[in-house]
Amino acid sequence: MPIFKKLFELLPNAEHLLSLEPEELAGPLLLSLLSLDGTKSMRPEGIISYQAMSSVLDNISESKKKDLNLNYPPEYQDKVLFALMEAWQWLQREGFVAPSPTSLSSIRSARTITTYFITRRGLRVETSEDLESYHKVNLLPKGQLHPLIAQKVWSLFLQGDYDTAVFRAFKVVEIAVRKAGGFDQKDIGVSLMGKAFNEKTGKLTDHNQHKDEKKARLNLFIGAIGAFKNPGSHRDVEITAEEAVEVVFFASHLLRIVDSCNPSATS
Repeated sequence: MPIFKKLFELLPNAEHLLSLEPEELAGPLLLSLLSLDGTKSMRPEGIISYQAMSSVLDNISESKKKDLNLNYPPEYQDKVLFALMEAWQWLQREGFVAPSPTSLSSIRSARTITTYFITRRGLRVETSEDLESYHKVNLLPKGQLHPLIAQKVWSLFLQGDYDTAVFRAFKVVEIAVRKAGGFDQKDIGVSLMGKAFNEKTGKLTDHNQHKDEKKARLNLFIGAIGAFKNPGSHRDVEITAEEAVEVVFFASHLLRIVDSCNPSATS
């Protein structure tokens, strides 16, 4: 199947295609590449070309174009090709396609024309949703999280269970605060934060700080637990992947603060 035949099925409107960012267009492009015969040896300038696009457009029947609502007028075609090459570069940078080795025993020619192949990572992509999952992995870099947050939360995020990931992140913070301050298991939630960071008697209060800074840290932990852990304890909370990333990183930062109060707290 020619690359553009599959691409037109996925993106029948040129304006829609051009509205996509390279990383968004990369999904349909990769699926189109996977539909090609001979994907072990590809040249982008050969398959992403005006000739290839025109050939497919010319050979699609008018009835089929109508069924697909296909709309790729000539004035858009150069822009489409530029956009596809941008998406190709994204696929190459992320390791979904790569230059073919030049010294394979099966290659007898001395020519050094660069061809590309779809990598093992690329071959594992079967649907646009698969690539979307890859995007979400990149939203939450595991190595930048506090180790305990990464251990308890990262897999939940990958599964798309964002509200549970957020709840679990702040549960980790709560447990760390309780352990660091030597509090009873009955001490939970907002009241626990109030005891731990009380401006005068808090076991985790930094008494070298100015009184306003002490109060700010107290309010920071009380507000965080109240806003992000407590709601998830009582009901399902609608949250996007992007929102979850921001909140999980916030929990990770709070956990590092607890570490600084008592380095053994989260060991």
